[in-house]
Amino acid sequence: MDNVILGIDPGASGGFCLMNNQKMIKLCKFTDWHETNTEIENIKYNYPNVNAVIEKVHAMPGQGVTSMFSFGMNFGYWHGILVAHKIPFNYVSPQKWQKLVGNLPIEKADRKRALRDMAKNNYPEQEKLINLNTADAVWIAKTANTTEPEEPKYQEPIGTVFTASPYENIQEVTLGDMVIVKNIQESNKIGNVAEINVNKKTVKVQLLVNKVWEGTLKNICWIKKNID
Repeated sequence: MDNVILGIDPGASGGFCLMNNQKMIKLCKFTDWHETNTEIENIKYNYPNVNAVIEKVHAMPGQGVTSMFSFGMNFGYWHGILVAHKIPFNYVSPQKWQKLVGNLPIEKADRKRALRDMAKNNYPEQEKLINLNTADAVWIAKTANTTEPEEPKYQEPIGTVFTASPYENIQEVTLGDMVIVKNIQESNKIGNVAEINVNKKTVKVQLLVNKVWEGTLKNICWIKKNID
């Protein structure tokens, strides 16, 4: 029985890895969105039952506004591509999948090199494709069957919509959250959280119409936000 998983490292220097029953089928470094969209379209055509797992990284203290905005946009683009091709997806934190890989160095640079070398040992036939940019995607795909999803599978572009009231605490807002902006004139009000200002409790949303909206939490609704 096929178990096709698309593991995605959504960073600008990341990549994606396609596996079927732990066998690597495709490994790509991210280049541009047109090429990536074509690759995902082909994957969906050849493997209609594919499921995706996206690494979900929270904003960290000290991160620059530009880097946070860029990451939020990348995260949002991946959402858009998967939704457009009707590929269900789950999230996994780096802490979860890295724990399943095994003991890893604490320092980020050493950890990245260790993940690369371990991936090469596991998939020597793909050694030339595995590098510091693509290794994370390999492990996200490989560990997908042993991780508990952090949120329910996303199935439809707009599922249950929840108001922002349970999320007045800015710390519960995550870059890449898909939201609907209320009380604006744009025909397409859907977008992704691209920037968070903890002090002012405001957010910027990258709309799917390629415009940016900025406002407070009470002016947006979450799509498929998990509520315990």
